Amino acid sequence: MGDGNVWALAGSAFLLLDVSNYGIKEWLQLIAAAIAIVVAIIGAWRTYRYSKYQIAKRLLEYLEDEEQELRNHATGSLAVLGGDTLLMAGPITISIVT
Repeated sequence: MGDGNVWALAGSAFLLLDVSNYGIKEWLQLIAAAIAIVVAIIGAWRTYRYSKYQIAKRLLEYLEDEEQELRNHATGSLAVLGGDTLLMAGPITISIVT
């Protein structure tokens, strides 16, 4: 393919950028496409943030369950050994900032 053919094919692509010939339908399509892109980006960002929040929430639930099981086992072990009190720190509080 010669250089002339390449420029002839590329010329039609440059016509897409000529906004002086756009009608109302083309402008509405461009506006709708821009709105769709913005909404898609916002939706993807919110989905990403929501999934991060859910992962953190489930991890905290798991850790709280494990903490409770450890306390129960420690209490049972001390009772078997004859311990009177359980010497453990108070509950751990973790807050999620969104």
